[in-house]
Amino acid sequence: MGVDQGKTSYVSVLEWLFDRHPGDDINAAAIGKLLWFGTFPGESENGWDILDELMREWQVLACVVDADPYINDARRFAKRFRGYVWLTQYRRGRTAREIAISDEDTGAPMARVDRTNWLSCALGRFKVNPPRILLPRDISFQYREHVKNLVRTYKKDETGNMAAEYVNTGADHFAHSLCYADIGLALAPIGGIGQNAGKVT
Repeated sequence: MGVDQGKTSYVSVLEWLFDRHPGDDINAAAIGKLLWFGTFPGESENGWDILDELMREWQVLACVVDADPYINDARRFAKRFRGYVWLTQYRRGRTAREIAISDEDTGAPMARVDRTNWLSCALGRFKVNPPRILLPRDISFQYREHVKNLVRTYKKDETGNMAAEYVNTGADHFAHSLCYADIGLALAPIGGIGQNAGKVT
């Protein structure tokens, strides 16, 4: 499950299906199936209760939540589901899809990841044939637009080399919740996955 939080918070719950052995890259071996998506009022402490319900209803093994802006609510949620919830921040300087995890003084685990590489992983699922993401027939126009509103471009970095980055051309919150769910797959405490493994939520 991935949560992009703000005054309105956006949630994507995915099930992960495997059509090959994951080897060193579990994300590349997985096909995402969007089971549920929705929003809740992030500025309301009671609004976060929906995440508790979703964790139980969908038996979520890994949830990644944007750390800001309501970091205290996010910390409390992470501590309620210790070992299943990580806060996250996009950071430059991470290599590829490396995830740097540290425990805050509050006891909430923080995962720092490279924005471009993880967005490429999540949004790249739409660009291959066949796609490596399955969407419900009743997917909302808003969800589709959020995914399309992140566009990969190139610009020179501080060393003068061309580097990819994603710029938003409109609201993109569901796209980030999808990206956080992809990060969650890499963090899920699922142990070894066999050649014919079934699914992970």
